[in-house]
Amino acid sequence: MNIITSALEMPLMALAMLAFASNRLEGLAVAKMLNLVLLPPIVLYFFAAKWRLFGLLVPTYWVSEAVLALAEENVKFWGYWLGGTAYHLLCIWLLFSRFNRLLH
Repeated sequence: MNIITSALEMPLMALAMLAFASNRLEGLAVAKMLNLVLLPPIVLYFFAAKWRLFGLLVPTYWVSEAVLALAEENVKFWGYWLGGTAYHLLCIWLLFSRFNRLLH
């Protein structure tokens, strides 16, 4: 189940590069910045639960929390999975609409 949300990471990253970069050099810079999206789930793991709410803005956080909930056999998995999938689809839609506006 979580692989579906994880599979949405690639189009999200690709659309972010297409929406925010206008040439190769900017594309490389955006790709480097996208690597920072992988950092918050790792860092927030070591913080208290009330500070983890800041991670909800980062798409990769949803996937990592779903994996942790699944490992603990917690029912929160379904919330993280459904919320993460919906958040990924919303981000993809927003980035695609931005990219589409840039083309036209």
